[in-house]
Amino acid sequence: MTTAIIGVGNLGGTVARHLVSDGESVVLAAKDESRAQSVANELGPNASAGSVEEAIAGADVVVLATWLDQTRELVPARTRLLEGKVVVDPSNPIGFDENGQMFRTLPEGESSGSVVAGLPPESAHYVKAFGTLGADQLATSAGRGSDRGARRRAPRTDLRSRRSASHHRNRRSEGMSATDTTTLPDYAPIPRAALGPALNEQGYYVGRVERNLYYVTDGTYMSAFLTTSDGVVVLDAPPTLGNNIQRAIDEIAAANGVSNKVNYLVYSHHHSDHVGAASLFDKNVARIGHEETRKLLLRDDDPARPPNEETFQDNRTLEIGGERIDLAWHGPNHSPDNIVIHLPEHDTLMLVDIVNPGWVPIYQSNLSEDIPGYLEAPANALAYSWKHFIGGHMGRLGTRDDLTLHQQYMADLADSSRKAIDTVDPTPYFVKYGENFWAALKGYLDECAATTAAPVIEKYTGVLAAADVFTQDVAFQVMQSIRLDLGYGAQVHP
Repeated sequence: MTTAIIGVGNLGGTVARHLVSDGESVVLAAKDESRAQSVANELGPNASAGSVEEAIAGADVVVLATWLDQTRELVPARTRLLEGKVVVDPSNPIGFDENGQMFRTLPEGESSGSVVAGLPPESAHYVKAFGTLGADQLATSAGRGSDRGARRRAPRTDLRSRRSASHHRNRRSEGMSATDTTTLPDYAPIPRAALGPALNEQGYYVGRVERNLYYVTDGTYMSAFLTTSDGVVVLDAPPTLGNNIQRAIDEIAAANGVSNKVNYLVYSHHHSDHVGAASLFDKNVARIGHEETRKLLLRDDDPARPPNEETFQDNRTLEIGGERIDLAWHGPNHSPDNIVIHLPEHDTLMLVDIVNPGWVPIYQSNLSEDIPGYLEAPANALAYSWKHFIGGHMGRLGTRDDLTLHQQYMADLADSSRKAIDTVDPTPYFVKYGENFWAALKGYLDECAATTAAPVIEKYTGVLAAADVFTQDVAFQVMQSIRLDLGYGAQVHP
């Protein structure tokens, strides 16, 4: 199969490199034909360059790695050449002004996919893809693996074989195909500062934090380990990393001539997404965590998460192989048992599921059970002395500035929530829905959340990744906590 890539900028060049590395043939085309030829020469014998017409004519799949306005001009002029092709559209409705500031090029509510999907001929198979990935993220995430196996498609897989007549555009009203994403929303590009390092072929990255302290990530979850004269101490064992944790330890131990034997495992809290690979380690490993963690794991009775035998209530200091680890519980936050793990001799603090460095929280403030505790947790963390932050999620280490930015984001949500509670009028909802009290309440609270989120989304889009994705959901939870935990806006019947 041959893929034509129209445009050889960051995205087009990245897609071309990954296809060629998988043994695919690509034909490159660009307004600057010499640039396309240069990239083709760099990629080797599986890549060639030509005019736009030549590239499309000789390809089975056409990737339109061009700006939306260019795509709107390019496709209608070449409909005959696109007959029967798979047309891949990664466009987003964005542009940049003379000051380099991003702006939306389409009206609110109108996606680039809804525009481009109608441009190719009826016989073409339209696919919306890559639009939510910047070139840097695509470059670091392509080929990522996990314990579920590599996500990269196998060499020589024919994209056309995955499409049946039901995927044809003239039958979309009968049911959306697996590759037809035209109705899905577009989101703002991910700020480069939010992204972590590239992963290796096994799907993980291991990096030094400080001296003999290392972190391991798959780009979404994170673990850490400390090599000592008394064996290795592992901090959390996410199942998405699974056996890659030991592989990372083996890699570092071999390079440094130290033991790779894990003798200690510290649980940050009981949730399975952070300690669900704990059973991979020897049953004789010393498992350490908060007393509430043990209670919850005994209750859950999950073989993948053996309960920690060693517990503490408020504070405990571990002295292992000449290294110091301070454990502390400051009260409920994300969960009832979530603890601070401080390594003072390594200038590092680990606090999981509170701050995602470079990113906003996901649903319900990172699915937290205690919002006042969640809001207080960053201040507790900043009271310690440290330089490096391990947040348990995403691909990079954090800094004190990341926690301060997160605090400001959450404070802005809290302030905006109070304004929404003060200004949104519930009357229209209760008038319309009458005795359907829940419908009225839903309409009112949803409007409060949307009103809360709007100025915060505008402020933080381009600053924190996914601000336009999750802020309204987080806003709802913060607003509810202000109402219910703090009693703000409550009225007592006279």
